[in-house]
Amino acid sequence: MQELNSEKINKALEILNDIIAKLTREFSIEKDIQNAKILQSKLELLEKYREQAIKGNMNAIEHIIEEYNKGAI
Repeated sequence: MQELNSEKINKALEILNDIIAKLTREFSIEKDIQNAKILQSKLELLEKYREQAIKGNMNAIEHIIEEYNKGAI
């Protein structure tokens, strides 16, 4: 069970790190202030999810993986 949880944590962190990196690149070149604010808000939310994943919050981890599989993130 612990190994399965570790796999889920690693998968969630991989997903989040990839998305955060992509959004950070977009944010760094965004010229439109409104779009930059939207990207910044998304980044802040994803950082909070990453913190929860690092802490081992399985509800957050499963939500991240589920949303990723649905294509929502």
